[in-house]
Amino acid sequence: QRGAGHAQYAREKNAEQVVDRMTARLQMGYWHFKPPIGYKRKKVKGHGKMFVPDEPYASIVKEALEGYAVGRFQTPAEVSSFLRGHPLMQPKIQGKKYPFKDPVSLLTNRIYTGFFEYPKWEVRFMRGQHEPLISMEMYNRIQDRLSGRAISPIRKDIKYDFPLRGFLQCDSCGHHLTAAWSKGRSKMYGYYACHNKACPDRRKSIRKEKVEGEFSEALKQLEPSQEVLDVARCMLKDIWDNRQGQVAQSQKEIENQIAELERDSEAMLDRIISASDTRVIEAYEKRLAKQTMKQEELKRKLEDFEVPQRNFEEMFEPVAEILSRPWKVWKNSDCRGKKALLRMLFVQEASYSSKAGLRTGELSFPFKVLSDRYSLNEVLVEPRGVEPLTSCMPCKRSPN
Repeated sequence: QRGAGHAQYAREKNAEQVVDRMTARLQMGYWHFKPPIGYKRKKVKGHGKMFVPDEPYASIVKEALEGYAVGRFQTPAEVSSFLRGHPLMQPKIQGKKYPFKDPVSLLTNRIYTGFFEYPKWEVRFMRGQHEPLISMEMYNRIQDRLSGRAISPIRKDIKYDFPLRGFLQCDSCGHHLTAAWSKGRSKMYGYYACHNKACPDRRKSIRKEKVEGEFSEALKQLEPSQEVLDVARCMLKDIWDNRQGQVAQSQKEIENQIAELERDSEAMLDRIISASDTRVIEAYEKRLAKQTMKQEELKRKLEDFEVPQRNFEEMFEPVAEILSRPWKVWKNSDCRGKKALLRMLFVQEASYSSKAGLRTGELSFPFKVLSDRYSLNEVLVEPRGVEPLTSCMPCKRSPN
């Protein structure tokens, strides 16, 4: 019995020492629990074993996180679908029955920002030693989207062969058109149709080739003239130059905020030391933890300010390709790319009539301005009493 007591004491003492060592390691900035996908544990000189990005998975996870933050993926289910369907991700998930079943845990994992906390061992919010995959600002945008309005989850039976499914509405009743394949004598045929029971056009099937062909032709009508595109280039160049001038001012403002938070933190530490009431001390500690978190966020944001690695012309070319030839981008994109292009092109869904054909929806502002429906004079509308800005025309200023 005495031997069993000694063994129990030894186990408890050993467990306590292990927790102490792990806590000390956490406080030094090293997260030593199971690495999330995108990281791996590697021995690094001067650090011991620590998290390092695990390529190519780190880049794929970063793309997924940023894609959800900016709206490329509308739901966590779409993030999961993207990760499961990525060809480079297959070796990582091979043999796992439910890979990425809970994408919300991935989207809420703060490790990807380079920060962590572990309240169980009283390790407060702090910056880790590992390299972040996304910024704290991007992480906050993800959390804002997760806590926002609910969006219908991605359907398990959705057919990626029909990119306009969920976008086109029936012109007669306003319900979304559905789409499916129908088996013929020798091959499969695709059709769009309305299944609203109260619709007069219910079950009037429209061939996939006809619907998508009309939509492709409608996109060709959005191609702007070169003159309008040149004006847009000049306007964006002015915005680019102004933005570069604002960077230094923004950096200075963030530095001032950090300095102010440091002064407040020092003053709060003095109050904690002089306080005797436990409740007052706890309140100060919570407030200090929030200020520390804010301070670390600002420091990370300050680090994110960097000189662009490419100039304006290199950055503008991909945008110009989408603005000038949306029909070509549509033609060369897969279904996911087409879905993303639809969100860029339109702020309101289009409708389709089985008799009249396609009725284009309301365009987003950039495409509305650049489309040939609007003349150059409508693009450059001057305030009353102001001389027209003829000097800023493309032919009278350098393209650079």
